[in-house]
Amino acid sequence: MKYSFVIDGDANDVLLELVENSSRMLNKQQDIEEAMEVYLDRKDITYRKIGVGIYQIDFIRQDDLDVLLDNFDIIQTIQSLYNIRVRPNAFGELEQVPDATLNLLEGAPTIGVIDTGVQKLAVLDPILEQHGFDLTSKEEQHPYEIDLMSDSTHGTTVATLAAFGNNFYQDINADTINVDAKIFSIKVQRGETGSLNIADIKDAIIKANQEYGVRIFNLSMSVRGKLYNQNISTYAYILDELAFEYDLLIFISVGNLSVEDIEEMQNVAAELGTSEKVKQFLQYPNHYYNPFITLEETECHDGECMNLCEPSESMNNMSVGAIAENYNASQRSHGLSLSKELPAFYSRKYYMDYNSLINGTRFKNNQRNKNLFKPDIVMPGGDQLDVASRMLVLSPRRGGVGLKIEQNSGTSYAAPLAANIAAKIVRKYPNLSMQSVKALMINSSDPIKTYYLDRTIDNLKALDNNSYPNVDRNEKSRLSKKYSSERLSKYISGHGVPNISKCLDSTDNRCTFVIEDRIDFDSHKVINLNIPSYLLQYSKKGTLLTLTATLCYKFNPKRGDALSYCPFHIAFNLGNSMNHDDPRKNAEEYARQRASDNNDRMAIKSSVGAWSDDFYPASSKIFSNVQKKILNVSRDEIEKVCNQISIIFRCTGRDFLVGTDHPFSFVLTIEQNHSVEIDGNSLYDNLEQENTVEAIAQATLQAEV
Repeated sequence: MKYSFVIDGDANDVLLELVENSSRMLNKQQDIEEAMEVYLDRKDITYRKIGVGIYQIDFIRQDDLDVLLDNFDIIQTIQSLYNIRVRPNAFGELEQVPDATLNLLEGAPTIGVIDTGVQKLAVLDPILEQHGFDLTSKEEQHPYEIDLMSDSTHGTTVATLAAFGNNFYQDINADTINVDAKIFSIKVQRGETGSLNIADIKDAIIKANQEYGVRIFNLSMSVRGKLYNQNISTYAYILDELAFEYDLLIFISVGNLSVEDIEEMQNVAAELGTSEKVKQFLQYPNHYYNPFITLEETECHDGECMNLCEPSESMNNMSVGAIAENYNASQRSHGLSLSKELPAFYSRKYYMDYNSLINGTRFKNNQRNKNLFKPDIVMPGGDQLDVASRMLVLSPRRGGVGLKIEQNSGTSYAAPLAANIAAKIVRKYPNLSMQSVKALMINSSDPIKTYYLDRTIDNLKALDNNSYPNVDRNEKSRLSKKYSSERLSKYISGHGVPNISKCLDSTDNRCTFVIEDRIDFDSHKVINLNIPSYLLQYSKKGTLLTLTATLCYKFNPKRGDALSYCPFHIAFNLGNSMNHDDPRKNAEEYARQRASDNNDRMAIKSSVGAWSDDFYPASSKIFSNVQKKILNVSRDEIEKVCNQISIIFRCTGRDFLVGTDHPFSFVLTIEQNHSVEIDGNSLYDNLEQENTVEAIAQATLQAEV
């Protein structure tokens, strides 16, 4: 069945995707595919096969395209991925600034900047790699050259943010700037818009990794926005494959609502004839989601225009949204947003909507996964319309003689700030896997407060039920499950803003463990954690320790089936070490026992907490490969478990994975409350003494059954 043919006329850089092979039709499908290749060869149409059932065509005429669609029924999707404008609007120049000296810090890794090219300026020369790729030219390579009259300076700005990060904003007039990363330019586009060749991008990422050791990449160039509940795009699928195979981490901006769209929304909201319902919807933050607004009422159909852009739905990589923070203390403006610490008006949200119909039917409860959402995190990006609300960023001066400060905004700038944090981590801990880097950033993130969405949620409940809030308890419960400020907040801001110091360092009162391990399919694994005895001196009621845990794992994606895209499931829980100092026996019991039968033995608190992600039923639920859980523990609960907690991991999934094992990264931060009774004792030192740990706190006491 053909669908999604979004080309009109002759086209460059065409992505052609075939239907998924079925075992019953395999031979017939292979024959048709071979016949299609013969046709392409006969017509001298240049193509490359870049994955199973995925072709990149450099150029095809409309009549040849018509022949393909009329004669080869295995074609599922054919599209030209056209990049939207990379920056939200024209920049505002502030001032010429003297060039600072760059101090490249020891161990600085390299970030691959997939963008419009990076200007080779004298001030940037110490941090620019000698090599790079220019995908805009087949003949001559100029990844570090841009024409300021015709090319975009976007890539240079992104590169400086990736290299400097928040170091630049600590003292914007400093003579010396510390640099956390070198820059490897992958120039994929010249101007503000253009088509993208995914085959070339894939080859460039592989080559940058294999030949030049680049593991961190930044992609601040979005394609089109996603429809509600759409399948994961081919672009995201390819990036997920690369992250899995080569241990990469690509930071992808979720995209911006364009300035033109924002201005149109503001104009519609100001029109006298516009209904109050539409005016209310167009106000921040109601514009993110409202299923009761129709296309006839406003072009922003039920908030779908706010859905994130491809390929930021990629699951093995990190997608980044923006908050309105602009790193400019002298400018208190936050544009259309309510405050600087809240999501920027233009920053896009997750595209899954469990309240929508799919083929005329609603999602079942066992098909929903509250732990699956994007973006992963948010970073400062400034806000729009009001120039004073934008970020201060660096851009090449006219004439190419140095850098200047300008004001601009967008998720394009949030993503490289996140990539810089990854560079800071890798610079300090170079042997970590990239999933561990991802887990560290998410584990440290402070969630955005949800108060700003409360009125939006109440409005949705009232529109859904005209009698709300004067309804019975059952109806209130139904509406609360359907509309949640906490869930909508995660769809807009993910896990929140990373805390850089928590990513990098432990303290006497805060200790972070990083566990990199593997787990067999259809098994349980346990790691025991010993809690220091001095904590029992604490006499107060309430929380003594806060445990913040994050699990990340990469997977080889399965194309064509949304439910099997992530084919296996790893989750964790925190429980009582029922068999002290015997992790294998604990694993056996946790694999066999059920909380309903053995709650008292298994629970740290009065009952066993929920798993970080619920897999049941495995046949109808999309798994999440990023999970976070917070547990507050009291002094009495430490005594109850006899100073030993079990971290339990389990792995399950589709039947065809029997006999496999899978890597995962787990980050656990333990923080103690201040008290005169325990102050003076180092939590970090005591945890290190009472647990068997290696470099970067990789636990070794483990068992698997």
